[in-house]
Amino acid sequence: RAVLPGMVARGRGHIVIIGSIAGRSAFVGGAGYATTKHAVMGFAESLMLEVRDAGVKVSVVSPGSVDTAFGGGGGPRATSQLRAEDVAAAVMSVVQTPPEVLIHRVEVRILSPKRPR
Repeated sequence: RAVLPGMVARGRGHIVIIGSIAGRSAFVGGAGYATTKHAVMGFAESLMLEVRDAGVKVSVVSPGSVDTAFGGGGGPRATSQLRAEDVAAAVMSVVQTPPEVLIHRVEVRILSPKRPR
């Protein structure tokens, strides 16, 4: 609400929303998480349709499992998880596209969970 009117007035801007691969499917114990991430995707899709003709981009970067304190990061699964830096690099690649190009959705995954990092 705070920045979108200015973007529309300028005829340019880029909103990047962080989604989640896990939010696209159901899993035991994940009702609340999946619900909110599905809502995020619906919001992003609607917002993109509403503002793209005004020159404002809306992108969603959806990472897989990320090694963070939220997910109990740093444990034995850490080598099969993305790092925060990986997600940041994906965001940067999305925002550095030419003005006439929109990357609306990106999924970010580990290439191979068995491959050492």
